[in-house]
Amino acid sequence: MKRFMNIAAAVALLFGVATTAAAQSVEDNYPYNFISVQGGAQATLTHFKFTDLITPQVALSAGRYFNSKVGARLHVQGWEVNSGFKADRHPFVAADTKYKFKAITGDIDLLMNMTNILNPNRACDKFDWVLLAGFGVNYAWDFDEFNGIIKQSNANNFYVGPEMCDTKHSTFNGRLGTQFNFNVSPSLALGLEVDNRRSEERRVGKECRS
Repeated sequence: MKRFMNIAAAVALLFGVATTAAAQSVEDNYPYNFISVQGGAQATLTHFKFTDLITPQVALSAGRYFNSKVGARLHVQGWEVNSGFKADRHPFVAADTKYKFKAITGDIDLLMNMTNILNPNRACDKFDWVLLAGFGVNYAWDFDEFNGIIKQSNANNFYVGPEMCDTKHSTFNGRLGTQFNFNVSPSLALGLEVDNRRSEERRVGKECRS
């Protein structure tokens, strides 16, 4: 499995939040719909040093909190992905070699507001800690650098990895993560999200096309 670590700062616009001076609990603010815009970074977890494979990411999501504890969202993110081969792990390369490709990911995520689960009767909802879990599909393309390495090293017959030698491909993924949100107002929140995504691997070999 290839793993990706994502760190994103988020601006969330929350629609339908009802707050009044007479509100008795946080539950009075739910349900509501929201959209969020994120910018951040992604690193592929391989045998390379973590910081060597960092790339920028952007994301957009839309969702709904059904009550103060549980919500769901549709989340789309992408840009560029860095990966590579370490010479001490992959004998078909003479030196450590990195490559890039483009990718976009769409996920359906379950959101669990742990702050409200642990303290359902809190009177102040300025901060939220959220756990998320989801699944989705990755779509990747622009494998020119990867294909060049495989072709030059004649590695087609024995390399197993997440990329196809075709011009584009899709894989499934699972995601686990957490959010830390600061509610600036009833309609605006700022947050930090960290998640780990695992994608299935596919064999590179006889499927490669010239």
